[in-house]
Amino acid sequence: MNDIIIVGAGGHAKVIIDAIEKENKKKIIGIINKTHTAQSFLGYPILGGDSFFEKHLPTAHVIIAIGDNYTRAITAAKIKHQAPMISFTTVIHPCAIIAKNVTIGPGSFIAAGVIINTETTIGNHCIINTAATIDHENIIEHFVSIAPGCTTGGKVHVKEGSFLGLGSKIIHNITIEKHAIIGAGAVVIKDVAPNTLMVGVPAQQIRQRKDNEPYL
Repeated sequence: MNDIIIVGAGGHAKVIIDAIEKENKKKIIGIINKTHTAQSFLGYPILGGDSFFEKHLPTAHVIIAIGDNYTRAITAAKIKHQAPMISFTTVIHPCAIIAKNVTIGPGSFIAAGVIINTETTIGNHCIINTAATIDHENIIEHFVSIAPGCTTGGKVHVKEGSFLGLGSKIIHNITIEKHAIIGAGAVVIKDVAPNTLMVGVPAQQIRQRKDNEPYL
């Protein structure tokens, strides 16, 4: 059983902890929480705050339990700067269905009820959330978040840092460029430009996003 440290102590961390407990293949040895005000989180000890990896070099693997893509990316870069030898791990809920020939990068989380079909690639530090369906030959780049109930058709390409909202649907052969946001319930039937906010059925661009603009 591999040791694991979870970075983050919010709602997404609770979901990841539940998946780890049900998977029963990793042992949670503690939580990193930047506020560092409590001594424990869901029964697991708080090990420290943002500077923990400057002072310690744990042998445990790490997963970042932060929902916002930009914040997760900044946190991953900071940890790697503090501790270049640290290893990020993937957590997959045992109720997820993963086809053969699927690649999932380190630091990614696959939630309960997710279906990922054959020859799909999931990048590093992605979130594929509850009951999302990713069809065949998708490319999901690093630091992408796909919300609960989202569906993608075959050969969809979602580029780095983008977010697909609750229940959104992406038809086959669509490319979503970097840092785009697809609103809840939107249906995407054409390629999406970078840094855009798309909503509606069919999805339409309503504005450009500012760099690193929060969306959660």
